[in-house]
Amino acid sequence: MPPTLQALLKAMTDKGGSDLHVTAGSPPRLRIDNELVRLQTEPLTPVDTKTLCYSVMNDAQKLRFEEDLEIDFSFGIRGMARFRANVYLQQSCVAGAFRLVPYQITPLEEIGLPQMQIGQSKFGMQTMNQSLLDLYMKKLISLEDCLGHSSEVDELKTMILGAGGSLGSIAPPATARR
Repeated sequence: MPPTLQALLKAMTDKGGSDLHVTAGSPPRLRIDNELVRLQTEPLTPVDTKTLCYSVMNDAQKLRFEEDLEIDFSFGIRGMARFRANVYLQQSCVAGAFRLVPYQITPLEEIGLPQMQIGQSKFGMQTMNQSLLDLYMKKLISLEDCLGHSSEVDELKTMILGAGGSLGSIAPPATARR
């Protein structure tokens, strides 16, 4: 019996991984420090990968996937983390890639990158954007979740800045100006 997706994602977070890849014909793989590492399990079957990927999709997402043969979405596991998912068809089999989106935003100082530089997958664009948002706004906001529920720019501004705020009012701290 193959492991559950929740068990695989727990293994990924416990091992400090950033991504989980599930494909038919191969054991699940974790991306740890930008290297793909195979888990010590049996190779997944096409039924296994479909079961794993479908386990976190609602009916509308399953229908959309079956029409488009690819879907991107996000979900959370209480007490663990949030995840971005890309489910796709690979060699006529369902496959998936799951990216860790931590509940706690990593402060810029802890990322260890030069100012405004984007790093490799574990500390990439998403982490940089989250850290900048946290630095400037001091709020835990998931832009991905906001955009997923509404595409209205004014509503998004209100969600980020509060009523009456404007994007033009955001300025970097004096120490960051040159």
